[in-house]
Amino acid sequence: MADKSLIESNRRMLESRRRPVVKLAAENGNNLYRSAQIANFERKSKIQAVNSSISTSMGKMKSDVDLTAYSPEEQKNIRVFLTSQRSKYANAANALAQIEDTSSPQYQHYVDIMNGVNNSFGNLKNQLEAYKSDKVQFAEGVRTGMYSEGNNEEQYGMAATIYGFSDSEKVNAPFEIGDNGNLGFNLNGEYMAYNDFEEPFVKDYKVASGILKQTADLYKNHTLLQGPQKDMLRLNLMASLSDPNTIKSLVSDFESEGLNFSDIPLDDMEAAKNMIADRIMNSYTDVAAQGKADYDARNSSGNGNSGAQEFSTLTSDFNNHYSIEGKGGYTFVWNEKAGGYIYQDDEGIPHSSVMQGDQVVPLTDVNQLASLKGVKRN
Repeated sequence: MADKSLIESNRRMLESRRRPVVKLAAENGNNLYRSAQIANFERKSKIQAVNSSISTSMGKMKSDVDLTAYSPEEQKNIRVFLTSQRSKYANAANALAQIEDTSSPQYQHYVDIMNGVNNSFGNLKNQLEAYKSDKVQFAEGVRTGMYSEGNNEEQYGMAATIYGFSDSEKVNAPFEIGDNGNLGFNLNGEYMAYNDFEEPFVKDYKVASGILKQTADLYKNHTLLQGPQKDMLRLNLMASLSDPNTIKSLVSDFESEGLNFSDIPLDDMEAAKNMIADRIMNSYTDVAAQGKADYDARNSSGNGNSGAQEFSTLTSDFNNHYSIEGKGGYTFVWNEKAGGYIYQDDEGIPHSSVMQGDQVVPLTDVNQLASLKGVKRN
């Protein structure tokens, strides 16, 4: 599964800047967008209801419960299958012993039956191991909130049912075993082979984090986004949106991080892909322009006393606890708990100048910060 810390670290990095995280939402009032927003909200609500049911079910379990254990009905199905297949094997072996001509079709028929039984045992073993592994992974994914709310709600509910996590014994579907050792499930009167079941997909933290990081980088570049660089960014962006599940995840999962695509219709994946790309590129362009404007304003010569003006700007930023750009990719970031600024890189690793041994010493005076930044009063 993806690393959730990717999106969280980049969200914090963006929020530490002087500007807010850019909201990528369409204009209100468009009926198409509004109907899509309602549809997406309803789907997410159903996914959340399934998660709530799973949490309730798991909350009733003992803390030391073995999630890989089989239900009584599943144990019964395994015993019935094994007994039936062993009987089939024994009958074929007895019949085989009565045939002297080992080249006869009848002899080969019983050999095939015995081989088929052996294959079904091996197949069942592999299927049971896969089922147990997938069940544990699903439970952990739900617990940690890794699954996307862009999943099909019926498919997602089906996962809870076949893994036995729905908060209703009547809803859960214990597995059945076919003659070939394949697992299957009876879902509302219809049989579904486990091999045909499509697991829910997880939130695409990698792509979402990449969008936020690119936004921050463009702000820090202090140049307008145009020409070949803009074209290249769009090509890379379109490539990252090639998976329909990525599109569904962006529409459904990252609104709180400032990526609000919740009003984009998902009935046409190619159209949704282009709409998302257009909004992101518009945001990239705006952020780059904003970053350049802020940088130019901070470095304007003004009344000719550039050092005094820069120190005044630095003092204002310091008093407002804004994030302040340093040197070599490092940034002065206000830390409320420490009561001062921490000089660190984008990964949160402190600069050696604020370290005493293995302890981080926050900067609590604007003159300390000015010294490290190389800013003079006049």
